[in-house]
Amino acid sequence: MGSSAAEYIHKSHPYMNNQVLQTSSTAGLVSSTRTMNCANNGHFGLTLPPPIPFSSSLHAQRVQQNDISYEAFLAFLEKMDNVLPNPQLLFKEKKRECTSCAIVGNSQNLKGSGLGKAIDCHDYVFRLNRGPVEGYENDVGTFTTHRFMYPQSATKIPPGTGLIFIPFSMNDLKWLNNTLTKYADRKKFLKVIVYNPAFFIYVHNKWGEKKSRYPSTGFFGSHFCSVDLFGFGQESPGVWRHYWDKNYRDEWSKSRVHNADQEYETIEKLKDNGIIRILRKQDIT
Repeated sequence: MGSSAAEYIHKSHPYMNNQVLQTSSTAGLVSSTRTMNCANNGHFGLTLPPPIPFSSSLHAQRVQQNDISYEAFLAFLEKMDNVLPNPQLLFKEKKRECTSCAIVGNSQNLKGSGLGKAIDCHDYVFRLNRGPVEGYENDVGTFTTHRFMYPQSATKIPPGTGLIFIPFSMNDLKWLNNTLTKYADRKKFLKVIVYNPAFFIYVHNKWGEKKSRYPSTGFFGSHFCSVDLFGFGQESPGVWRHYWDKNYRDEWSKSRVHNADQEYETIEKLKDNGIIRILRKQDIT
């Protein structure tokens, strides 16, 4: 496009910017999402069902194991209320009239892209799991505000980085409870958000068309706020690799856990409808 990275990133588009995730809680856990946008889009408000408490039996089914009763699940949520930081606005301050967000995926198409500066131009940068920055700065940038993570990935989080935790089972919540209890004296400094499992039901049913067991972290992240997406999609037809991988991973697109092709098609639909932007090397050079 010939424009600088900063000029391109901060150019307004229909669903861009200042989308704030507000949290209301039951036992300190996120129970609903409400969006406030500079653009009058309301694309979440039209599609999300009314907020349901995290402690509802519907949500409990997403995280409780067969040997855990609903009553035990509720009791555990009360216990976690003592260790989780108080719910608060994810975006504490408004840096400009409209705030820019980048979701950085882990696709191989980031490798050699030179998109690092464009990514760092955003006010908030969300990365997925443990996608590395060191050694890939020119392609993925250096700035990180938050990471979406599954339990097995939520280790060695850099200081100051917010953790957006995605629970699938009671064991996940127990792990988080034990970890936060260990660092209870630093509670007020911890930046942790536990996302409502009901959102997975929404993504799975509304966008995934029930064609895969779980949405990947990247697909989940694309619903978090009005964003520019970097590093999403396949490297070439049928080839799905991370930007740090050296070997092909065709098996991921055939995984029972994620349906990569279906996710890519859905993200493309969101782009075509002006809900998100997918930025590649050719878009800003």
